[in-house]
Amino acid sequence: MIDQDMKISPCTQIIWGRIRYGKLEMHVHAHSSDAYNKLLLNLLEFVSLQSYLAKRLGLPAGMYYHFLDSCHLHNSDEVNIVKLFNDNHAI
Repeated sequence: MIDQDMKISPCTQIIWGRIRYGKLEMHVHAHSSDAYNKLLLNLLEFVSLQSYLAKRLGLPAGMYYHFLDSCHLHNSDEVNIVKLFNDNHAI
């Protein structure tokens, strides 16, 4: 059990896989993810883990599922987020 009342608790709660239709399927459940700084990095890490495990098992990688209870942005990143949005949505 993970204590959610701690000042810092792990975002990733559950990682599990199963072999389905001859492929390694992976499920990840996290209570939160920082959409600006961490989300894409975390997705890459877990998909890479799935690929590594599948290779070790001699299987192809199958479906990957990533569940988030909270996908959020931090106020401290606001300037960078607005700049990124404006740079990519200029009229």
